[in-house]
Amino acid sequence: MRFEEFHLAYDFFLYIVLGIVVGYLLYQRYNRGIFVVVGFLLGVLLAFLNLFRLIRKKSY
Repeated sequence: MRFEEFHLAYDFFLYIVLGIVVGYLLYQRYNRGIFVVVGFLLGVLLAFLNLFRLIRKKSY
């Protein structure tokens, strides 16, 4: 496995985990489980936007 592939997978996974962690912290504070779901979805969105940005940068 090349380093770029590992780095891309790590970045993708990191955004999702950070979204879940922030959602869980908000869940603990406000006792609403929807924050975990919103954090996960926000993490997935940011991961795909980062992937799209990297693809655009590679094509130029």
